Amino acid sequence: MKNLQISIIAICGIIIASTNLVYAEQTSPVIVTQVELDSPFALYSDNQTCISPPLNGYINNCLTDLVLGHKVKCTYFIGSKTCQPLHQFTNSTNYDCFNNQDFSGTPQWFDIYNTQNTTVILQNFTVIEKWNQQPYGHIGPYSTVLELKPHEKCTIGFTPINQPLAIPLNNMVMDISYNYDTKDYNAYTPSLSDTYNDIRTWQYDGNKWTFVEENSVKVPEFPFAMLVLVISTASLLVFYRIKFKI
Repeated sequence: MKNLQISIIAICGIIIASTNLVYAEQTSPVIVTQVELDSPFALYSDNQTCISPPLNGYINNCLTDLVLGHKVKCTYFIGSKTCQPLHQFTNSTNYDCFNNQDFSGTPQWFDIYNTQNTTVILQNFTVIEKWNQQPYGHIGPYSTVLELKPHEKCTIGFTPINQPLAIPLNNMVMDISYNYDTKDYNAYTPSLSDTYNDIRTWQYDGNKWTFVEENSVKVPEFPFAMLVLVISTASLLVFYRIKFKI
């Protein structure tokens, strides 16, 4: 009996340690789940005419040697000597986090996700973009509150000004902070890179980040720590039944 008690105490210790370890990674109620750093190039249709090689001062310039068999839209930005390729304005949710109007998208963006089973109201929401682990850009804190229903997502976009893209494509970290229920929280991505000009994005499944086609990874609707607890408890019950041959 004494050995059984020791075994049960040891297993309970493992359950608590495992649960706390995983729960520590899930303490932020709202997290970043998808990042687009390099949307596809904007293209003219095959039957549209465009100027190639490009000429400064014209609005329908295109590049025909950038993507085989396609006409890539380009423009001369202020101060640029070459025609810069344009990117498609995309998004994954059609819902701008701080704008209730229709959201057409931006070339670069990220999604945030409410992991809770209840509606959350966030205050002082702030975004810090980090490049090579150093601050690159800063948005916020927003003066308006952000309300997300249970397991709801929304998108925050980066609109380029006089340039094709707003932020670098390599070694970028999206870092968000906010106040919820009188407590301050922080969530951030690992360092991410994307130079492929396609519909693949970085996506988080609650455990790891993968680079796959947009909106193809589903985030679990309950903390992973609960799964650890359920499995560990079941293992303890099986051990108990075997020990006493119930």
